[in-house]
Amino acid sequence: MIGLIHRLKDGQLNHARLLGRLLAEHLEERIETPPAMILPVPAHRARLRERGFNPTVEIGRELSRRLDIPMRVDRLRKPRAIPHQSALSREQRLRNPRGAFAVNGRFDGESVALLDDVVTTGATVRELTRLLMRHGARRVDVWALARTP
Repeated sequence: MIGLIHRLKDGQLNHARLLGRLLAEHLEERIETPPAMILPVPAHRARLRERGFNPTVEIGRELSRRLDIPMRVDRLRKPRAIPHQSALSREQRLRNPRGAFAVNGRFDGESVALLDDVVTTGATVRELTRLLMRHGARRVDVWALARTP
């Protein structure tokens, strides 16, 4: 799975459909109450310019289509560029995402699914979950393709 994710991040966009399909198949049997929307972890505009796409959004397109849950790319932003998590120590990774994200609007009583490709320390999804809850989300599910130690 990690190999497919790395190839996607290297520009092989065809892997996004496969990864989205695999995650959808995994989730279909496990979702009791579908969330109102899928929120992909946003990338900073400099990273988007560099790569040309956000891998999590590409995976989310297929996931959204297969699960019939809307994906909203306009509700989360990453206004502050931060160092890539993969280049940092565990302690640095835990601090790195603080203050890097922003939320557009309120989520009053809504349940949402936060989509990330790989969760390592959990710092990014913790930071985003904190923001979403502060902006009224009732429940935040974290959906990821991989979890690394």
